[in-house]
Amino acid sequence: MYEQASSLQNFSFYHNREWHEFLQNTFGWKIHALVSMDEAGRSQLFLPFVSKLRPNLKRNNIALPFSHEIGPAFQKGLKLEKIFQNFPLGNMEVHGTIKSKNFQKAAPNYTTILNLKKYKSFDQYYKTLDYKSIKYPINRAEKNKISISRDFTSENFKIFRELLVHTRKRQGAPMYPAKFFENLCQTFKDTKGVSIYIAFFENSPVSGAIFFNHKDTCIYAYSTSTNEKNLKKLGGNELVMSYAVEDAIKTGKKHFDFGTTPRHLTGLRKFKEKWGGKSTPLYYSFFPKRAKISQVRRDGKLVSIISTILTKMPLPLFKILSPRILKIAI
Repeated sequence: MYEQASSLQNFSFYHNREWHEFLQNTFGWKIHALVSMDEAGRSQLFLPFVSKLRPNLKRNNIALPFSHEIGPAFQKGLKLEKIFQNFPLGNMEVHGTIKSKNFQKAAPNYTTILNLKKYKSFDQYYKTLDYKSIKYPINRAEKNKISISRDFTSENFKIFRELLVHTRKRQGAPMYPAKFFENLCQTFKDTKGVSIYIAFFENSPVSGAIFFNHKDTCIYAYSTSTNEKNLKKLGGNELVMSYAVEDAIKTGKKHFDFGTTPRHLTGLRKFKEKWGGKSTPLYYSFFPKRAKISQVRRDGKLVSIISTILTKMPLPLFKILSPRILKIAI
């Protein structure tokens, strides 16, 4: 199924077998898929999803948790409106746009994309960047001898996770399960689908980022930085990002996808845009149409209360409880 589907238009990192194996091994979700075949027996549509029990005890079909943008992969020229005219499931939340009158669109996030096709080299790209917000921090990082490790090792994934625990607690955001990054490392160790960057100052990690790679696209997936203010000022975040963009250009990537940004996090969106990315609304699609779309509002009162509790929670308790909150909220 995956081999045939990989040739379809819009097939992305999140349609891959390895990503689905990772979700299954980490969360215990069984991956289902809507599949349509043409008269010759070839795949003409592929949309993976999980069937997940929500806090309201209703079962929702979601395509696809932890996948920031994933619509149907389909055969070129296929009329999706006809395919989705008689939708076979009772409900569906798709993290992408489905052009069908049976689906309702909502734009809870922004997506930011950097077009790399117009740059022949990293030097050409670097010249376009702002000095104060990017070049100066990078120069500062280099003067302070910040080093970058790209080693795809379980040790680097452990370092990343430990740094991220403190970042998420500071932000009041629930942490990923303990085995999340370990499974990510093990699932993609024999592929080039995932890359990791860790910035060190005097052997201490100060920032890091993980990226997903698929065909001509690099996706900014996860990032973290130290809570120590004096170390945060050293420019590790900017140096990590510059290394990642440089590698993307050198390996022939055409698009650098900064992932999604909740609408209320304007500071995060500006951080992504200062690298030359263009932000546009990311529409999710819902079936059936409804008067009110039930989603967790990241800027809502309930989330604000939970966030405050998480910031004040003892670290050992945070590590145990917050992953459970995350799994419920997704």
